[in-house]
Order: sequence, then structure tokens, then C-alpha cells
Amino acid sequence: MSWRAIPHVQVLNFTGQPMRLPKLDENAEEVYQPIHCPGTDCEESFTNLEQFQNHVASAHDIETAKIDLTLRYEMEIAYPGRLVLSLLRTFNNLSQSAQGAFTSLRKTNDAYQATLVWARAWLSYRKGLPLRLKEEQYRWLKGLLLRAVPFTKAEREQMGLGADEKTDPRTVADYLYSMSAYSVCQVLMAEGDSDRDALELEESYGIEVLAAQEVSA
Repeated sequence: MSWRAIPHVQVLNFTGQPMRLPKLDENAEEVYQPIHCPGTDCEESFTNLEQFQNHVASAHDIETAKIDLTLRYEMEIAYPGRLVLSLLRTFNNLSQSAQGAFTSLRKTNDAYQATLVWARAWLSYRKGLPLRLKEEQYRWLKGLLLRAVPFTKAEREQMGLGADEKTDPRTVADYLYSMSAYSVCQVLMAEGDSDRDALELEESYGIEVLAAQEVSA
């Protein structure tokens, strides 16, 4: 089976600026800006919330619930590997409950494919390498981004739509990235993707493009 490589380039939002996501530690936990210990004469600081809580409880016997914390993530520019990790985690979180936005979108092979894609995305993120996926994994990832997310009854009412009135569908990418959905889908296209794939993506977002020969002319 062939492999596909997604280039290790910055993920840009719809304004052309780099997208930023929380930095991850070696356990794939989000890293916080240094949290300083409130203990008397203690100079310890932590970037992991659990480690901070354990420290103040054991070393200072302070109830963490009584500590007024302002937590801020350590943000970093997103590359495809980091973006995919965030996508998979968010999709999982929003598909676990009966009321989850993505619960109805789950398919029988999602758990298997997500496990494989996560492993490759984690390697890409940690090593700063292109995201290499087998063809099956790559097609699954692209399909995940383009799954249609139904509007809830409350959303339809807010939009002024009747029960049987149709509207343009939205995708997982639309739901998660809003105006930056096209940029996200584009950056996750592998090297060597056919012109047809690129054209279909642009047409799906209502973008008119010139044929290659017209551009070169």
C-alpha cells in the first residue's frame, strides 16, 4: 500500500496568519504557562496542572480548590501533525455523549483508523517531520473533515428555517474551523494530490478556479 506525505508547513487561518494551538508535553497533555507555587518561600513552578496540584497538596498541605488560578496555555504555531492531534481529540470528545455534535457521525472503523492516524500525527509533531499516512488512513482523514454535520433543531430555529426547509450542509471542518475550514483542508492535502482532488475541494467551498492551462497562459 502506498504512503502519502502531508508537508510540514505552518497551518494558516483564513486571514493568512499562522494558527496557534496549545503546546503538548511528552504525554500529549496540554502545557500551561508556568504556574508558580503559592507556598511560603517556595520557588517551584509547573507547566502541568496535575503536577502542580500534587505538589501544593503534599509539600504545603494546601487545598487546590482554594487557590485562585489563572491558567493560560503555552501556545505554539500549528503544523499538520499538531492540527490532526487536535482534530482527533475534539472529534472524540464531541462524539461520546448522546447529545454530542458528532455522535451521529461515528462509523464502525473510526476507532481503528483514528488510532493509526494518531500515532503517525504524534510522530510528525514530536519530530517536526511531514505527516506520512498510508493511503487508507489519508482517505479516512480527508473524509472525516468533510462529513456532514446536521443542524440541531435549536440551530435551525435560530436560522429561521422551517422543519422541512433545506440549507447548505456544513462539514466537520466548517464546524470546528469556521472561516478557516478551507485553509485547514488545503494544508492537509498530501503531496501529489491530483488536480481533480484540489478542484473538488475548492468547488465544495464555492471557489471558482481557472484551469491549469489558463493560469499558465
